[in-house]
Amino acid sequence: AKEFHPTKNTPLTVYNVTAGTSRKIHWVCSKGHEWRVSANSRISYNSGCPKCGKMKAWETRRENQALTKDKETLCDLQ
Repeated sequence: AKEFHPTKNTPLTVYNVTAGTSRKIHWVCSKGHEWRVSANSRISYNSGCPKCGKMKAWETRRENQALTKDKETLCDLQ
């Protein structure tokens, strides 16, 4: 949820996007790089900013499994 783009996803927010969605979402990393990928891909493939080359998705594997099972929103990851 930290990298969810603050303006390019309107009307979507971290409160109404489920973690397992296949819809492409706009993301922005701490260095300002922007890209689009589904929330499901970010979780399933543990992906992060392609320009930074880091695999920084979510905190732990347990959280990832719980998200896809329970369909929590991205906001719940904060």
